[in-house]
Amino acid sequence: MATYSSSEITKDALIEAAGQLIADLGLSCVSVRAIASRAKENIGTIHYHFGNKEGLFTEVINKVIERWEAVPLEDELKQLDLDNRHDQAQAIRRTVERMSRLIFSPEAPDWHRQVIYQVMQHTGALQDMFRSRVITPENNQTITLFQHIDPSLSYEQAYTHTLTIQSSLIVHADYQNAVLSELNQTSYSREYIAYLENVLISQKQKFFDLPLV
Repeated sequence: MATYSSSEITKDALIEAAGQLIADLGLSCVSVRAIASRAKENIGTIHYHFGNKEGLFTEVINKVIERWEAVPLEDELKQLDLDNRHDQAQAIRRTVERMSRLIFSPEAPDWHRQVIYQVMQHTGALQDMFRSRVITPENNQTITLFQHIDPSLSYEQAYTHTLTIQSSLIVHADYQNAVLSELNQTSYSREYIAYLENVLISQKQKFFDLPLV
């Protein structure tokens, strides 16, 4: 048991170090030596636990993906009657608040949201994995919701509504330092994030002529 515990601690330290470095430097600029140094481990532990740097990077992205997969959007909406206008408005609220919670949760390290930006800048297996397990399901579910609310929407129009929600939240995540500098703050307050959520929610509810809830 002690050996297993020590092994898991080492793996977690390497994943944390790699995630932080990817967020700070980008995928192509992170070396196994830098990861080992940051984790205070030797290079051999990377090869032992993950096979190579790419195997470690895969586990870094898996950590992010697992948080999203643990709270699927359909679970947030399953108690709602999506043919009811009030519940449609609630569905929009829950969709926005869930995404915001996943991006800005204080329980997750900052690199969880920042590493997504880095992965999406590089075509390859890691981006493909993130697209297939997170982006495509998220987009499909949100597009389906908007088309259910307004069946006249084309796929492209529903995608536009999906992207306007995502982009506002993602800009706050990807350009956090610049935004916080403009706000003269060191971190986003819960009040600021709640206000951002409510702006996005009310915009969509008003557009679809739904109750403001």
